Amino acid sequence: MFKLMSAYPAFPEMLLLAGTVFILLIDLFLKGKKSLTFYLAELLLIGVFISLMAEKNVNPQILYAGHYLFDPFARVMKEAVVLMSFFIFAYTHKRREFEHLQSEFLFLVLFSLLGAMVLASAESLLTLYLGLELLSLPLYAMIALRRDAVTGGEAAIKYFIMGALASGFLLFGFSLLYGLTGSIELSQIASQITAQMSASPAYWVVLTLILAAVAFKLGIVPFHMWIADVYEGAPLSVTIYLASVPKLAVLALFVRIFVDSLSYSTILIPHLLFWLGALSLIFGNCAALVQKSLRRLLAYSTVANMGLIFMAFGLASPQGQGSAIFYALVYTFSTIGIFGLILLFREDIVNIDDLKGLHAQKPYLAFLFLLVMLSLAGIPPLIGFDSKLLIITSLLHQQQYGLTILVVILSVVAAAYYLKLVKAIYFERGREDKWLTYPGLNTVLININVLALLLFGLFPSHLIALAYHLFNY
Repeated sequence: MFKLMSAYPAFPEMLLLAGTVFILLIDLFLKGKKSLTFYLAELLLIGVFISLMAEKNVNPQILYAGHYLFDPFARVMKEAVVLMSFFIFAYTHKRREFEHLQSEFLFLVLFSLLGAMVLASAESLLTLYLGLELLSLPLYAMIALRRDAVTGGEAAIKYFIMGALASGFLLFGFSLLYGLTGSIELSQIASQITAQMSASPAYWVVLTLILAAVAFKLGIVPFHMWIADVYEGAPLSVTIYLASVPKLAVLALFVRIFVDSLSYSTILIPHLLFWLGALSLIFGNCAALVQKSLRRLLAYSTVANMGLIFMAFGLASPQGQGSAIFYALVYTFSTIGIFGLILLFREDIVNIDDLKGLHAQKPYLAFLFLLVMLSLAGIPPLIGFDSKLLIITSLLHQQQYGLTILVVILSVVAAAYYLKLVKAIYFERGREDKWLTYPGLNTVLININVLALLLFGLFPSHLIALAYHLFNY
């Protein structure tokens, strides 16, 4: 296995593509075997994850004519998105949101996951764009899978328009960057960025276009207008995927362009990241505070958390970058935890008030909700506390006292709306006949998902060291 990994570091992507095509053919000829398709997809993800683990000792290298990069950052990001997809499939398996289109949902996720893995290892502008489109195009179809839902079609159109606009910005920025440097390979672009070039107006246009595209994809203010409507209008099985894997994939794109190639620490981009991050943090938390819809609350929470990650990247230091990726991993796993709990129930949970009375009927599930909420709020000893503390420490290390105070104050605001859910679960009464859940594999995995937030919160040192190692800290 190790020799195979050394010869073909792209073997996990090859395995994922070949396995997806194979499962597609099996599903085509064995119609009505939806459970078989699900279990084959889960087995495929396990195989891909094992192949990624086998690459742990493979040396960093650039392959395939300079288009593919294998390094520890790529491996860790791929492992994260594959693991998240495995949990998401388990959480959504019992749901029947798409009627007879459940297999199509699995295939679209697998192809989108392939795009996320390509993004993590992209070493050229061409591969970056290919990975981003492969990630995004299945998302448009997933959001509109429920043809009978008006909100689903509206959400798909909004996401398609915004996504197309962001892709246009990115492609225009890439074309200008190629014109400035004469290369599409990121390593050669990095070597040709001189002080004189970084001061030119054309270079600023390039940075602005690319940064705007990334901000669109992440839902950063002022490019956030689509996120609440899409989170609310998409099927819940799609929303859980939207809130996790694409976010990590786009952050990988950000790292490949700005951290690895454009030397953004020497220009004013860090200040722009601070401003965008601060605006997103303020707006996202204030908007979430007044929401009654659970999905819109989580959508605006995403805006705020992506803003915090932008602020950490704005430090333009290995410590800030490591803390940003650590926070992103913790946040996305916490997010699939809360959505996984919501997906457990047969009756849809739409508003915060729908959670009333959960503790009286399902005390253990209420406890799991409590753990996830405390992690998202940054309360010890959950891992969410360590992730926020890491960013605050990074800000203090570079004497960003104003931003540190802002983060602390808005963390209290965030805790207020997360604890509002806890209040509804534990201290308010609701209907007593609606807490029917789906049994099976998803119940086991949601326990692993949520309890891991507590376990890694008690022993976070290994994960923190891993995140810092990705940027040679």
